[in-house]
Amino acid sequence: MNRFCNIVLLACLTAVACSPSREEQAKSALEEAVGAYTQQHYNRAKLLLDSVIEYYPDQRTTVREARDLMRIVYRTEQEANLHFLDSLLAIREQDVKPLLAKFYVEDEQADPAVLIHRRQSPRVSYDRCYLRAYVDRNGGFYLASHYTGERHIHHNCVRVDVEHEYATTDSVSNDALNHAFGDEGQVWEVVKYKGGRDNGVASFVARNADKRISVTLVGRQSKYRFYLSETDRECIRDSYNLAIMLREIIQIKSQVRNVKKSIQSMKFHTNYD
Repeated sequence: MNRFCNIVLLACLTAVACSPSREEQAKSALEEAVGAYTQQHYNRAKLLLDSVIEYYPDQRTTVREARDLMRIVYRTEQEANLHFLDSLLAIREQDVKPLLAKFYVEDEQADPAVLIHRRQSPRVSYDRCYLRAYVDRNGGFYLASHYTGERHIHHNCVRVDVEHEYATTDSVSNDALNHAFGDEGQVWEVVKYKGGRDNGVASFVARNADKRISVTLVGRQSKYRFYLSETDRECIRDSYNLAIMLREIIQIKSQVRNVKKSIQSMKFHTNYD
């Protein structure tokens, strides 16, 4: 029996002696992380480095090296992100130029500047009923309904129909967004559907710009119905798409700023570690 116990004890001691020490285990994980980093497998490198830092706190030298490499991995990732975002921004700014050329600035003093499609300028739209789109430099967008006739209908809502589909704006009662005036037997009404009050009407028109679209101005006293011209359909589509593209550019620029701040912060901490 004693001989058997001695054999078991000897086997255990041999196994322990053959097992890698904590120092060896930590260094092995660090080396594996270095290999993952050099192969640009950044997520795996970070997982391995996290394991070194969490499970081997007693291996101070190795943990310090793991932390140093972790900062390098994060910085390399951010620099790659910055390169990608700069390239994407250049592409998007080039893509938007032909579309932007179709617009003019309505008010140079406004901040952000409001853009109007050249084919919907007041000079060609003064004496007719139509829907106009407004875009600003930051990608803000809203729709407005313009009515003119011999008498007021006091409209505050728009419905657009295509075949068996339709979309309707919210009702606008705010005096700041709902204007009516007249002159020598002719009246005008302008209602602005800001803050999402167009309720999807603009996107509906943009999607159906190649189809015949019926517009109904819904008033408190009566309704007025007309068909949106091909020009107005295309102007609303262009304006809607321009707003989307400008918002994307603004978002990319914001991401670029954040990444640059992150990289600068890493440089600062590295210099003062």
